[in-house]
Amino acid sequence: MKNQFTGPLGRAILPMLCIVHVMAISAIGVETTVQNDSVIDGSTALICPCFAVGESAAAWLTSPCNGNIVALQIFWRSATGGTPPSLESTLSVFDTAVFPTPGGILPGLFGPAQLIGPVLTDGVINEFRFTDENQTIPLVVPVTINQEFVVSLEFLNASTVFTPAPVLDGDGCQTGKNTIFAIPGGWSDACALGVSGDWFIRAVVDCDPTEACCFSSTQSCANLLPADCITATGVPQGSGTDCNSFICFPNGACCNPDGTCDGLVDQADCISSGGVFQGDGTSCNGTCPQPGGACCLPSGACLFLEEANCLPIPDAQWAGFGTTCDDLDGDGVADDCEVLIGVPT
Repeated sequence: MKNQFTGPLGRAILPMLCIVHVMAISAIGVETTVQNDSVIDGSTALICPCFAVGESAAAWLTSPCNGNIVALQIFWRSATGGTPPSLESTLSVFDTAVFPTPGGILPGLFGPAQLIGPVLTDGVINEFRFTDENQTIPLVVPVTINQEFVVSLEFLNASTVFTPAPVLDGDGCQTGKNTIFAIPGGWSDACALGVSGDWFIRAVVDCDPTEACCFSSTQSCANLLPADCITATGVPQGSGTDCNSFICFPNGACCNPDGTCDGLVDQADCISSGGVFQGDGTSCNGTCPQPGGACCLPSGACLFLEEANCLPIPDAQWAGFGTTCDDLDGDGVADDCEVLIGVPT
């Protein structure tokens, strides 16, 4: 058999004449499924038993990113369910031309983007990831962001009320998104022919891993591939970052080592000066941690305390930021306290 579906993403569903209720539709991994239809779990969908041999149903789709089309999906359903697998003519990915007529078949990395003899199973979302019957040649079709392409199924069997056909949603037909190749007549807008919804004909696009790219000269951000970011003299921000949520040049409060605070400081400048950045948009509000220092007692003893905790001690003197209780000369008084309290004789 040719081009078996890789596995059901849907389950068997109960029919109502040519209306079906959809159950258990799921997505795949982190890949992006591109679709015009609005069919979801539990929604009602329609079947169009209206195709003759040699006719086609097609969806005009738009890529959300730079990447590769790696799978095609068709929800194939009969009114009664349970019909035998159906061998159809071709499943193709076309370039666009002047709507409603597609352009030529798009080239894939391993050959033309066309499956000869796809086998569709009744009652499930049929997914195709290979272009050959032995499932050894993967479907990999490069696309760019906002590129429009057409996924088309050509029928080898006529679809009637007793046989399966592609499912469509019942939310109304979107002009410019659905076409039919009719005999006679050729390519036409499906909406103009009375089709009442959008075809459940989808594509799965594996998007290239772009990330936030920051440009210091313009204080701006663009989502680019890391290599493209570097070529454009930007700085890649790492896997998973995105300009919609990543802040390239945060400014906010900076807590200095001496306990003081500077407001509206660039994060990089704060860190380079030894400070602790408090976050984008933060302001100085008296919460910077205060440093410890030598708290010198009249007895010659030394406690390492913040100034606020040293001064309440009777006759204690705080030696200042950066001082310690170290007694390196071994005279029994912290070195930083010797000037303040003297050295016992």
